Amino acid sequence: MSAHLIDGSWSDPSESASSFSPTNPLTGIAIDRTYQMATRAEIMRMASAAQDAARKMSGLHPDRMAEFLELYASMLDDHREEISAIAHEETGLPLETRLQEIEFKRMTGQLRQAAAGARDVGPSSWRNPIIDSGTNIRSAFGPLGGAVFVIGPNNFPLAFNAISGSDFAS
Repeated sequence: MSAHLIDGSWSDPSESASSFSPTNPLTGIAIDRTYQMATRAEIMRMASAAQDAARKMSGLHPDRMAEFLELYASMLDDHREEISAIAHEETGLPLETRLQEIEFKRMTGQLRQAAAGARDVGPSSWRNPIIDSGTNIRSAFGPLGGAVFVIGPNNFPLAFNAISGSDFAS
């Protein structure tokens, strides 16, 4: 049974409320993996660690954040076949065309686009506020000021989720 990595330390699997094993939706056969469900105490530790990380990351130079996102994308690329195979087994989505090619490239592309966005700090940057005095519409783009909880959609297990794609990068 897997444990949760929380703030740099692995949790004790015996603390878990319960666990589950996925079923391959194409075959109906149970997959030989068990996932631990987080307890309330673990979720609270995760939230606290996320708040601490958000505070620390708010002071990072944009280049440092971009380097992290690019490195993460490269590391995912190094494990494309393994990650795609697990996503295929657990979702039943087509492996070669959908997951391994289209969605995987979208996922790493989103991370690299976020890296480019992090570096975009010039005078015409997307970060600068826009003020339309005629309609009194104003916009400003910037950090939300803390950690954000993301629940990713199951129909896009790679590209839009909390551990790799655009939701993660945001």
